[in-house]
Amino acid sequence: MTPFALLVKPVGAACNIACDYCFYREKSALYPHGPALMPDAVLERMLDTYLALPFDAYSVIFQGGEPLLAGLPFLRRANDLAKRRLAAGKTLNLSIQTNATLMTRETARFFAHEGWLVGVSADGPASVHDAHRRTASGEGTHAAVLRGLDALRAANCDYNILVLVTRANVQMPDRIYRYVRDELGGTWQQYTDHLESLALPEWDDFLCGILDTWLADGDPGRVSVRNIDAA
Repeated sequence: MTPFALLVKPVGAACNIACDYCFYREKSALYPHGPALMPDAVLERMLDTYLALPFDAYSVIFQGGEPLLAGLPFLRRANDLAKRRLAAGKTLNLSIQTNATLMTRETARFFAHEGWLVGVSADGPASVHDAHRRTASGEGTHAAVLRGLDALRAANCDYNILVLVTRANVQMPDRIYRYVRDELGGTWQQYTDHLESLALPEWDDFLCGILDTWLADGDPGRVSVRNIDAA
């Protein structure tokens, strides 16, 4: 059997912000009585089944919606269950993809202590990020993301930055790359395209711009860009 990562959405489509480009928001209608949290029995069965597969290494990624809505107690239970079930000689990578607006210092310390990798979604400077990533009342979320990153840095927690490339930032690859590196501390970066708003040549030009800037700034070996690593 080919090893695979397990992508877990513990609160489904529930999210504390309302990005206008989100394809998943409408799925919240599947829960007419409000957000549903994965029951412990399901969590335990899921991890037991996955960790019983004949792999040498396992990867569990918590995503959403906004997975921090599941709460720190849930994440602690998931962490403890998975590590107790892991067979001797096997390895386990735990990670979470978050908008970071709900990140607290306690949660950041937990991730750092337990060795989780935290992926933070951020699209660039406030003028770019807040063009799409707003609360339901229309407020920008950039400042809250910065507070979340401060908590992660204070805890010495490993994190990377995921940038969604849209009309708001596709023409500025050099600016976005340097902002993520210098202002957000993103020495691990990843870019993904919003296909609904971009033409393929625009996405290609953006990636070439990232590569050119990465090379011009002497960053090979210092900054990891997943798109470049994969190529």
